Amino acid sequence: MKKIGLIPRLIIAIILGIIVGALSFIPVFFLELIMTAVGLFSTVMNFILPIMIVAFIVPGIAQISNNTGKLLGLTMLLSFSSLFFAALLAYVIGQSVFPLFISQTETGIFDETAGLTALFELPIEPFFTVAEGVIFALVIGLSLTSLKKHGKGETLEKFFIDLQASISAVLNNFIIPMLPFYVFGNFLNLSYKGDAFEVIGTFLPVYLLIIAQHFLYLGIMFFIGTRASGYSFKETIKNSFPAYATAFGTQSSAATVPVNIQSGKKNGISDEIAAYIYPLYANTHLPGSMISVSSCVLAVLMMTGGDTSPASMIGFFLTLALVMSAAPGVPGGAIMAAIPFLGIVGIDSTGVIASLLITLYLTQDSFGTSINVTSDQAIVPIVDNYYRASQKENINQ
Repeated sequence: MKKIGLIPRLIIAIILGIIVGALSFIPVFFLELIMTAVGLFSTVMNFILPIMIVAFIVPGIAQISNNTGKLLGLTMLLSFSSLFFAALLAYVIGQSVFPLFISQTETGIFDETAGLTALFELPIEPFFTVAEGVIFALVIGLSLTSLKKHGKGETLEKFFIDLQASISAVLNNFIIPMLPFYVFGNFLNLSYKGDAFEVIGTFLPVYLLIIAQHFLYLGIMFFIGTRASGYSFKETIKNSFPAYATAFGTQSSAATVPVNIQSGKKNGISDEIAAYIYPLYANTHLPGSMISVSSCVLAVLMMTGGDTSPASMIGFFLTLALVMSAAPGVPGGAIMAAIPFLGIVGIDSTGVIASLLITLYLTQDSFGTSINVTSDQAIVPIVDNYYRASQKENINQ
């Protein structure tokens, strides 16, 4: 029997949540029992998030440090610039279009006191905050890079590689399989409060605009990338389609790496660059996710009367661009990495708004992941062009 994909399961979870929350004959105690389980899952997820940041940043720094300085610098600069541009694109379009159908309203959607409550909560706090985790990971990662230059640090590096594998196992075997239940609980509560259809009605046009922005971004990046490198615009897009389709079905940038490498080689990317950059970009270049997260956060801020000024949002986008460089390339990995930093724009990372953002993001994750993967094919030709030129220069010398 064929396994049901994550997206169908999420859609089923939303429908069931709306139906169960609207049934008046179901005892409130039973509904609150469900919300207790959802709350416990959310607590565990928040506990894991800071550890996840450390587990992915440290090996990531160690991995990219193995490559030549100039090539690595160009690779990461292009990635960061792409992510920041994606967020700015989402911000400019969102500021222009969202006010046409979003206004600050008195709504119970974001009321922490309304709706169902958990029967009990576990007072579990993470070992450290996400900000502390980022600083710790940077210090250890950079120190590890220095140690490796002197032939040391192998044991430390292996520890963090194993930690990354362990956290990935937790994500793949527990967090991700439980996400439909988490979404079910959130929509059950919204339906119980009578707000489910308001959320759907408000965010449906946001979704449509996000998808339009995805393809607009992709078109711009392919145009820039192929013009800067001399590659064929038409052929590059054509050869990238298998990677797009695979990413859409798997919702995982990491799982699409083999197909992405094959697509890159069809575009004429050298074997050395293909083997180096596509696995790296699977966890460091997530512009589709950047657009999705930025747009959802902007929409929620507009609904709640939050600060959406450039002074507030640009700092968030810069932080988000850095965070996305350490997000795991698994379903929902980008939003899980971004949630702890919502406090920058005044959103409680453990509150109902954060839960709603996770739910909203997950239901369109396939589209964002597809853009994450396909956009690599727009940037890699620039890196490959630089690599070939540097190789010729070395030969001539």
